[in-house]
Amino acid sequence: MWWTDAQTLSARRDVAAGEELTCDYSTCVADPEFLLRCHCGSYRCRQMVTGDDWRIPQLQAAYAGHWLPPLRDAMSARAKSPPAATRPAPTARGGSQDAPPGGAPERHDPAD
Repeated sequence: MWWTDAQTLSARRDVAAGEELTCDYSTCVADPEFLLRCHCGSYRCRQMVTGDDWRIPQLQAAYAGHWLPPLRDAMSARAKSPPAATRPAPTARGGSQDAPPGGAPERHDPAD
């Protein structure tokens, strides 16, 4: 199953009566504290699902177009941001040169 819009999970293929349905939580969870030990039994299973799995390029490609909108937006923003080597260097305050007044840059939560 995968997301077809912000509130709809749809089957990716025909489903037999009585067949168990599964969904990869990485397509809808962005909480860095989230951790799930999966026991689905699929040979493709990662066994561990985290709130940062949406950052994995292979998963982004596998589920392209089928992520909850906040995660799609976060992926888009990451793709547009410069690589870490070209980002502004930290200042003596500990923030980046483009940090807001008062110190460290604001944290962007992709689930917003």
